[in-house]
Amino acid sequence: MENNPNLSSSQYKLLVAELGELRVKKAINLDDYIERRVGLEVPALFIATTIRELIRAIDLCKELNITFRVIGSGSKINQTDFDGVGLVIKNRADNLKIYGIKGKVSRSGLGIEEALIEADAGASLDRLAQYSMKQGLGGLESLLGSRCTVGGSLLTQIVVRDNTHQVKILNNLSQVETVDMLEINPQNIILSVIFKLKAKQN
Repeated sequence: MENNPNLSSSQYKLLVAELGELRVKKAINLDDYIERRVGLEVPALFIATTIRELIRAIDLCKELNITFRVIGSGSKINQTDFDGVGLVIKNRADNLKIYGIKGKVSRSGLGIEEALIEADAGASLDRLAQYSMKQGLGGLESLLGSRCTVGGSLLTQIVVRDNTHQVKILNNLSQVETVDMLEINPQNIILSVIFKLKAKQN
């Protein structure tokens, strides 16, 4: 590990001490963890299963001066994306929740007109689409079957972008911030996306 210019032995030991020996995987072939085969071995890999774990890993890399890269499903990445990277952080934070609803109360109950769904950036588009449909909400049906993640698709898929209300990011100061689509820049880490969806028409 000392000979690896991207991650020293001491940096690796500190990652393990903070994130867990079983959680930080050393000298990993990335093909085993992503959709696209790129034939690349990376110095270390950490799989974040919650937003809190994701932020902790990123903050730790900044503290230890380790170059990192956050990935989702890895369907659009290339080998050159990992030049100089010491730790790859795979985002598997995939929580989905109703963020707010708008509707009318009648004798038959509450009729939902539209709702806000917050989806962690590591959630798959297929899971998001299924969840929204179960809530009686439309607009994301075309995403069924997609294994791409919410965060990785925000800037590349029109359906995702058009239904986005706001985005929660980790900014350059390591602060969680809620912004509009137009405020996002490539340096931001996308944590979750808030979608505004209307009730499905019968």
